Amino acid sequence: MPHGLYTIETQEEKMNTSLRRALLVLTITALITGCTNAPENNTPVSEPAETEITEQENNTAEEKNAVDMESIKTEYMDLKNSDYKIHRNFVELHIQEVDSEFASDMVLDLIAKSKESLGPANDFIYGDNYMEIDKLIYDTYESNQGSFERAYAFFGKDKHTLIELMEKSELRDGIDQYLNQGLGLYNAEGSYYFGLDYSDYFERYGLMVSEDMHTYLSIMDKEAKEHLTIEEYLGVSFEELGKRAVSYETYLKNTEIEETKEDIRMLLMVSLWKLASPTPFDGMADDNFVIEEDMMKVYQELVMNDDTPVIQETVKGLLAFADSRENGVLGSYENSEELMNRSAELHKKADQRIKELYQ
Repeated sequence: MPHGLYTIETQEEKMNTSLRRALLVLTITALITGCTNAPENNTPVSEPAETEITEQENNTAEEKNAVDMESIKTEYMDLKNSDYKIHRNFVELHIQEVDSEFASDMVLDLIAKSKESLGPANDFIYGDNYMEIDKLIYDTYESNQGSFERAYAFFGKDKHTLIELMEKSELRDGIDQYLNQGLGLYNAEGSYYFGLDYSDYFERYGLMVSEDMHTYLSIMDKEAKEHLTIEEYLGVSFEELGKRAVSYETYLKNTEIEETKEDIRMLLMVSLWKLASPTPFDGMADDNFVIEEDMMKVYQELVMNDDTPVIQETVKGLLAFADSRENGVLGSYENSEELMNRSAELHKKADQRIKELYQ
């Protein structure tokens, strides 16, 4: 091919290529410009309808839940006076469907029924078969100690374990009957007693009830597992005595649940008696009737706590009495009359103050 013709064709190809590129650029620019200048429409057509449907569904669900809860409350009131088993089965079935306040009322009603069972239960355990029942419980525990969380106290899961491991008999069935009415068993001074199974109530319902009721069940659960006193003797450490006393008064100060006040008031009165009467019999004073150092630390902490005035006043009164005694000697094994009189005086005053402040 001649050189000149080759050159012309090459230039034409170049022109065609440039033209095609220019057209492509113009087309892309037009498309971009068109998109940019188009009116905005950021709201999807379907969104308002979906939002409206969702709101309607929520309103309908809330209305249905309200109706369901009222229906449950009505049904509950109709069977409130039924026996414990029917009552508890209903609570188990519906407690998660009601609000925490009504759930608290349900649990309080169950506890009241359990309290009614205490008399017949202890009549049973201390009846004609007392020795056989005591031996049955003792032997079952001793043969299976590793199966229980605590020694000689059967609350919560432990009471069910006790029955499962116990030899079948009429006595076993009798024990089981009362354990299934919200009771547990504990040992004091070598004998078994039925007591309220607050551990079971706390484990089952503690997260479903109101905060106030949760605190109450927690306090009573702790008392069921480790009694503040055994017979008349201190059953917990000095530090624990102080902590529990504070928890009792704090609860009375803040609670709005009238039905729980008497239980906590009684525990507070027991703790105040112990705080007002330190003796060697509880280890709170030494053999010379001088307050032990560790107990004195607890007293000093309680005196500084302005949030619990009844405890504060009681401890101040006791320490003032100790300061008035030579070398802090509160009494003696032979003569503790002055200490007991002062303790009784402080205790009576504390009772009056509780009524003034918290009832």
